[in-house]
Amino acid sequence: MLGFDGRGRALLGCAVVLAAFALTTSHSFADSSTTSLTSTPNPSLSGQSVTIEAVVRPVAGGAITGTVTFKDGSTDISGAVAAGTGGLGFPLIAGSEAHTCALQGGGGAKCWGLEGLLGDNSSSSNNTPVNVSGLAGAIAIGAGYLRACALTDVGGVKCWGYNANGELGDGTTTYRAAPVDVHGVDNVGLLEGIKAIGVGYQHTCAVTDSGGVKCWGYNGGGQLGDGTPTVRYTPVDVVGVGGIGLLDDVKAVAGGSLHTCALTNAGGVKCWGSNGSFGQLGNGNFDISLTPVNAIVWTSKDQDGSGLGVYGQRYNSLRAKAGGEFRVNTVVGNNQWQPSVAGFADTGFAVVWTSQNQDGFGNGVYAQAYNAAGQRVQVEFRVNTTAQSDQWQPQATAFSTGNFLTAWSSKNPANAVPGIYGQRLSVGGL
Repeated sequence: MLGFDGRGRALLGCAVVLAAFALTTSHSFADSSTTSLTSTPNPSLSGQSVTIEAVVRPVAGGAITGTVTFKDGSTDISGAVAAGTGGLGFPLIAGSEAHTCALQGGGGAKCWGLEGLLGDNSSSSNNTPVNVSGLAGAIAIGAGYLRACALTDVGGVKCWGYNANGELGDGTTTYRAAPVDVHGVDNVGLLEGIKAIGVGYQHTCAVTDSGGVKCWGYNGGGQLGDGTPTVRYTPVDVVGVGGIGLLDDVKAVAGGSLHTCALTNAGGVKCWGSNGSFGQLGNGNFDISLTPVNAIVWTSKDQDGSGLGVYGQRYNSLRAKAGGEFRVNTVVGNNQWQPSVAGFADTGFAVVWTSQNQDGFGNGVYAQAYNAAGQRVQVEFRVNTTAQSDQWQPQATAFSTGNFLTAWSSKNPANAVPGIYGQRLSVGGL
């Protein structure tokens, strides 16, 4: 039996021996506290290790009271539970270009630096710390461009500072000299049920107790993950990989300048937003993604013995590696790079990439299909029909098993301006 003070968490690791396990429930006790229980993964498989988490938070700012007990039948197994008040390693200090903020004991915060960013309800700069006005129960803090945000022990988020692109999430573009509550999705109520935050340059994302992610603010690079480049003045849900469903099973989130990445409970990473010329999404190309992607193909230098080559790694439904990494391209002369992968709903996947001089005319686009066991179903093949000059930067999207669309850039001498071409393909053997 475990008691809590602050916003408490208890974690229990166990194995499902006889049957699959699914859990999602919430209840309150002692008038001033609520407890929510989740299991990861959920649902689970027979024999699979499962983590059960109890999160206790006060209601309406009250103190946490009561206990959480884990039992196996009639046997109390709470002694195997790890208890704490912030098991995610919440940040206690954060800084940006012109200001820094730090949490205080008791849930307050102090900031120092440029005027208007310190949350002290003033327009004065300070080279020593000043109290953030009206902030209570803060357990994590983050700083971005000209603003800051704090996660509270009741699962809400408060932000202050500049707000030209909805960075404060209060449904306005009004500058705030003191903290304001982040509103809920569609500007309904207030954001609640949050367990972690990640403050980016001009956007912020929050992880919910159920493992989802909500983001708000500037979205020019698709960093909000809602499938659009639209600025959002209140939170929106991050959609799932490939734009299917909603992103889930997330433990923590971090925002960059124009991109965002999330850490999953299984130890994987999903990223979305601008990919620039740096490859910050880790998905094997340099193209923007408005929805999260899985990194399973990449370019490797000199690994195949001849310049650049394309390699991949398969994962099972539990996000664990299935087999070892493998080389995708069969032909290894010159360079093969710029890979993109399309996963079929029920079996297998296809990879497309750029290959140098393989078609005899500069760069060409090639593809290889695999079944669910990771076996090639045919030899690699050229996608582009027109071979003159360069075809490169391919992207692939799956329609159904064995059917996918590839689009690429083509620099044809007959055209004054490069164009975008596409080919729908059907691969047998899947």
